[in-house]
Amino acid sequence: MELRRSRGRLRGFTLIELLVVIAIIAILVSLLLPAVQQAREAARRTQCKNNLKQLGLALHNYESTHRTFPMSRITIQNSVNPWSAMVLPFIDQGSLYSLWDFNRSWNHSPNLELAATTLPVWMCPSTPGITPPPASQVHDTALTPAGVKGLVWPAGGLGPNDYGSVNEVRWALYESVGLPRPNGPGRGMPGAMARDAITRLRDITDGMSNTLMISETCGRPRHFKNRYQPCGAECDTVKASINATGGFVLDGWGWADIDSVSRSINGASADGSFTNTTASSAPFATVIYGNCSINCTNKSELYSWHTGGVQAALADGSTRFINENIDVTVLMGLCTRAGGEVLSEF
Repeated sequence: MELRRSRGRLRGFTLIELLVVIAIIAILVSLLLPAVQQAREAARRTQCKNNLKQLGLALHNYESTHRTFPMSRITIQNSVNPWSAMVLPFIDQGSLYSLWDFNRSWNHSPNLELAATTLPVWMCPSTPGITPPPASQVHDTALTPAGVKGLVWPAGGLGPNDYGSVNEVRWALYESVGLPRPNGPGRGMPGAMARDAITRLRDITDGMSNTLMISETCGRPRHFKNRYQPCGAECDTVKASINATGGFVLDGWGWADIDSVSRSINGASADGSFTNTTASSAPFATVIYGNCSINCTNKSELYSWHTGGVQAALADGSTRFINENIDVTVLMGLCTRAGGEVLSEF
């Protein structure tokens, strides 16, 4: 008798079953991806906070050594250098400090070559990569040894920077919120670290926990406005005679740039296209566009890639996240060291 061996049919996935599995996987990925992105941003934000903490500690170690905080910029004869160079020994950069020549400006040799060094402590991980300005972009304040504007982006680049101190709160911002100009010299109320002027602990009469020392001002030399949109030529029309190319700030190009690690708060239009101005000489005439000071433009104001605000280090060494919807008058009080303001919670 002939034996018959039955063979079972091998059954695979039908097309419909395969599509269902793919759809389920896609749904799971769509649910998990935001959580992964949020976790990564949380890690970047923590690193940014640690950077500010380290820089704030460096300033206090400098004060412990010299009995004064560093000037935001120091001028020796015709040479000008930033506070970021003064604190190099206190951020484990003693070898770099030993090569720095304070008798020459930050943009002169050998300092300009040293300024190309990338120092991670000056970089917020949330900020996009640096975009060098074109050769047609001339720095607006850096002077050659002959005393003329001529600095373009160096061949060796410049070490990026996302943090800066506040020189002063300009009169234009006071007027933009309807406040009278306080009694004070110059064109604004001084911050914790002013230009060519020392600040001792006793000079911060507003209180160490009520005075901002350093904050984020991210993304330069690229010019951004109004929630991370590249800023086009409309933002640079006032300097058309110097720079024909828009999209880049006119100064503030790296951690060694005096206009990068220290700046004055002016206020800007809500869309970030225009920044208030205060004339440099009496009677300090102003041009007002608005009073937005956080995440509207990175030209001079506080700016970051963190959702909802910026991170800052206060004069007492603590770090805080400052909401972009903070009352402008409270922010102004934070940015001055002796304005006498009574601040609400921030």
